[in-house]
Amino acid sequence: RMDKTPSSRIITIASIDGLHPNINSFAYSISKASIRTLIQLYKKKYREKDINYDLISPGGMNTRMRGDKVENKDCLIQPKEIADLCLFLANLKGNCAFEELVIYPRTFSYST
Repeated sequence: RMDKTPSSRIITIASIDGLHPNINSFAYSISKASIRTLIQLYKKKYREKDINYDLISPGGMNTRMRGDKVENKDCLIQPKEIADLCLFLANLKGNCAFEELVIYPRTFSYST
């Protein structure tokens, strides 16, 4: 059980669309915002337990969902980069906690 294991960590991946809703994908944006809210509530509920809830919200990912919408997919965040970040967080010890890690490609701009 997580509450019996010292310094447990739950890593959840949502999307930047939970922060900046996309008018072309209502349901997707709402579901990602719901994940953000769920993680915030878990943090409050289990504040006294030694369970860390980390939320990663990437934007500009090279996934099948993008299809052919982007010509140069090399400029997008690659799935391995998020996997590496998850491994980093999973091995993190101590009292460090993150509210949310919002990840953008270097060449990315988000207009709200």
